Amino acid sequence: MTAPTPAGPTAELTTAWQAALAAEHQAVFGYGLVQAHLVTEDDVISNEVPDDFSGNPHAALARACDTAHAALVESVSEAMLAVGLTPRGALADYPALYPVTSAKDALALAARMEDDCCSAWRGLYAACTPEAAPNADLAAPPTGLRDATQQALTASAVRALRWRKAMKAPQLTDAFPGL
Repeated sequence: MTAPTPAGPTAELTTAWQAALAAEHQAVFGYGLVQAHLVTEDDVISNEVPDDFSGNPHAALARACDTAHAALVESVSEAMLAVGLTPRGALADYPALYPVTSAKDALALAARMEDDCCSAWRGLYAACTPEAAPNADLAAPPTGLRDATQQALTASAVRALRWRKAMKAPQLTDAFPGL
């Protein structure tokens, strides 16, 4: 007699997980646009832009955000593979991110991408709750997924706040990020 094989993630969980990964892919792509519009003409003319963009706090923040999202793409992909799912790859382009023609547009895009990530992570968080899979035949979410999801949601909400502050937006925070 063989032991029963554990069920894989539910369809709802898988869909939400893929959506969070897609939002992260979009953010990595989008931060390339953001960074291109935050480097000043003086930076380009002097050709002395340090790798960490010191002296240009918005470009430095964009680089840090890009790095954080790239790390999330990697860790999410690895976690999905570990439970037998195939993570979706990045798209070749993300038309919804355009147009970005100025530093002001770039700041607004960065805040919007972080809000999009919050929404995707909030959806995955909801799919990780015990109430999302009440059927005992369905597998529980992988260990640590709910905690990792909460951390990613919180990190995106903090980054969104930083971008709104950079934009001098009238409202810096969202009481319920991702909703």
